[in-house]
Amino acid sequence: MLSYRVSDAARRAVRRWMRRLRGYRLGELPEVNIGRSSQAGPPRLNVIMLSIRKDRAFGGTDTAFRFFDAVQEHFPRRRILVLAEDEADFNRASWPGWSLESEDPLSDRTIVYLTKPGARPLFEPTDRLLATHWRTAYYAQEVLRRLRQDGQWIGPFAYLIQDFEPGFYPWSGQFLVSSATYSWSSDTIAVFNTELLQQYFLQAGYRFDCDFVFEPRLNPTLALQRGEAAAHKKRKLLLVYGRPASPRNAFNLVVETLLVWANRYPGAAEWDVISLGDTHKDVPLAKDVTLIARGKASLDDYARYLLDASVGLSLMVSPHPSYPPMEMAEFGVRVVTNDFANKHLSDRSANILSLADTAPSALADALIQCCEAHERGDPITDLRPVFLGGANEFPFAADLAARLLGDAA
Repeated sequence: MLSYRVSDAARRAVRRWMRRLRGYRLGELPEVNIGRSSQAGPPRLNVIMLSIRKDRAFGGTDTAFRFFDAVQEHFPRRRILVLAEDEADFNRASWPGWSLESEDPLSDRTIVYLTKPGARPLFEPTDRLLATHWRTAYYAQEVLRRLRQDGQWIGPFAYLIQDFEPGFYPWSGQFLVSSATYSWSSDTIAVFNTELLQQYFLQAGYRFDCDFVFEPRLNPTLALQRGEAAAHKKRKLLLVYGRPASPRNAFNLVVETLLVWANRYPGAAEWDVISLGDTHKDVPLAKDVTLIARGKASLDDYARYLLDASVGLSLMVSPHPSYPPMEMAEFGVRVVTNDFANKHLSDRSANILSLADTAPSALADALIQCCEAHERGDPITDLRPVFLGGANEFPFAADLAARLLGDAA
């Protein structure tokens, strides 16, 4: 028998090659390492999430949790596959009744952290998949490819689509791969967050054999405090949705707009300008005017800001309506935002100024208009709901579950 000994120099060469190669990889693609089981237990819903930390569950993540809750009750077993978070972040108090699969594999409600070394979830013929983001959809599709290559059919998968996520990237490999997750027209049960987003996909040429659409409701914690908005005294607070790490929220355009506003509006120095969203440095705008960064606030703190604020600025380069401008409008904030494709949020509320002209000077003029209206004491007359979802946010949950289950029930 021949044996080969790899020299230290060869090992170093391989490591150097791997380091060079890593710089050219699509870093967001998840590793897919699965096992197969021919044993078919009761049907199990597998939801794939990027994160399950409930203290970070805002906007779309919070909606994904509510959607999962609505669908999971139609399955005797449930499992959560966590794609982009470490097991060390697991907060047991946030998930009563759930177990780590590595500790209790026979539990009916288990959690698997796919980032854990050696993680290799087993899939049975009665497993069904629910994706909540393009990266989780990529994982689901790779699982299905591998199982089907081995002759194990696990029917269609459900895909919660909350934005046109290829738009998160320039035209690139990430754009193509994320777009490809929408290409499984016959094997995808698409669930669109808002009719506006569904219409955008149709206009862009995407088709699914089966799809559902829902309108989200205002976060329940915020909804509890919204009732105070009509009587709460507003102050000179300009609330900004500031996310430098998210290009689609156009933070550089936000800053350019505020610079024009601060230097053109005579009363700017009388206003507090607060940024919520990402952590960033404070931004000087003019003499005695600074954009103060507060980062990510708790929901209770956010509600207090919404009650106090009289004017808002929140941009979103996306066909999805975006939650912050709608949340501001529901709390009686006059908010400036942007149009995009078929999205025009002024149709939903008189409190929203949604502009097609997004030059900094045009956006700043709209902010000045809102500030002057507050200073004149113009009443806020439009406190109708901007979120269109009702108490039964996902009335199609049972139908969707039945389509997922097929002959597995």
